[in-house]
Amino acid sequence: DGEITTTRMDDDQDDDDDDDASGSSSRGSFSEFAAINENFRGKAYRFAYANGARRPTPVANVVTKTDLHSRTTRPLLSDLEYEAVGEPLFVPRHPRSSSEDDGAVLAVGHHGPSGEAHLLIFDARTCREEARLVVPSPGIPYGFHGLWDDQTTGKE
Repeated sequence: DGEITTTRMDDDQDDDDDDDASGSSSRGSFSEFAAINENFRGKAYRFAYANGARRPTPVANVVTKTDLHSRTTRPLLSDLEYEAVGEPLFVPRHPRSSSEDDGAVLAVGHHGPSGEAHLLIFDARTCREEARLVVPSPGIPYGFHGLWDDQTTGKE
């Protein structure tokens, strides 16, 4: 039905058993470009934010939050469907916050019908969209992740 719902990771989970004839998993279990609260880098952490798929599609089109303690994954909710989403970035609300999911998750969503790119801002705790910055067509190119340009020196 194209929905991605809260799912549970099992220790004996084997995605090969769920592949269809095209070799893609039908349950929407892929996840990549994970991000965490950088204040917890090198420490035990509980939450990871990544992009995944609301099937059927071969590309990432939803941002997810995985709770590594309960071993569950749920989508970050937006009222629009996206053809593709970029890798998420976690931004802590405060540099010294002791709550790991106290902050925002940012990701670029490519909205096919309008040709726009949207910078989506989610509340990391509730998984709800809080704001959206619309970049008119041609928007932000797909695959923009990891490209930084220091405008003061002109070096990439």
